[in-house]
Amino acid sequence: MYRTYVWYAPAVTLSRTAVVLQAYRYALDPTPRQRGALASHTGASRFAYNWGLQRVRQRMEAKAAGSDIQVPWRLYELRREWNKAKHEAGSVVG
Repeated sequence: MYRTYVWYAPAVTLSRTAVVLQAYRYALDPTPRQRGALASHTGASRFAYNWGLQRVRQRMEAKAAGSDIQVPWRLYELRREWNKAKHEAGSVVG
C-alpha cells in the first residue's frame, strides 16, 4: 500500500506579485515493523506537544488570575522543561 505525500518548498518571491511554489511528491511503503516504529514516534511526538500546550495554558490561566508566573513562550524554554519532566512521563511515552 503506497501513500503519497506532497512537500512544498518555501515560497520564492520573484516580484511583488509573483510567487513560485515547488512541490515534491514521494511515497512511503513501510514494513509492519517500520509502521510500528512510525506510530510509536508519532504518538510520542503528539504526547510531548500536548504536554507543552497544557503547560502553557495552565500558566496563562494562572497569570490571568494574578499570579506572578513565567509563561514559557520560546521553544528553548519549553524544551528545557520537557527534558526535566519527560522522565516522569517516561512510562507513558516509551
